[in-house]
Amino acid sequence: MATTNMVVYRRRPGTVPNSPLPNVVNIFPHDDGYAEVTYAANIAQRILALPRAIEVLTDLAMEYDRHADQANALFQGNRNLAQTRAREFSQKISEVFPVITIDETITNPNIYGQTLRGEVTVPFNPRNFTVTINGQVCTFQLRSYAQDLCLFQP
Repeated sequence: MATTNMVVYRRRPGTVPNSPLPNVVNIFPHDDGYAEVTYAANIAQRILALPRAIEVLTDLAMEYDRHADQANALFQGNRNLAQTRAREFSQKISEVFPVITIDETITNPNIYGQTLRGEVTVPFNPRNFTVTINGQVCTFQLRSYAQDLCLFQP
């Protein structure tokens, strides 16, 4: 699972010149934070491919169905169908990860991130979704990591 096929943006406070969105810029493999964020996403992809993760996603789908009204129950009590969809979801995420945004406009340090959902289409397209990471927390963690590396070098 390569990290170079991931789409990563950085949202900055204020405006960014020559950006299609007022304060968002695309970041690339050579930019600060890209490698670390995509490495973490790669770990998430690997975790979602584990049999236990498929089982948990299936349980979550069945729990959703139990609480949905009959018209909105996606699996109608069919665990095999829910498990098939969980496997398909995991496979899609392993092929194409959602867009990642390092958001420097999130000011609350207790908010680590969020997922912005787009339209769910058939077939499922993960790029219709955004994983947003608190940019201030991310920067703090990257600096801490860099300092730790300095401490352990001979």
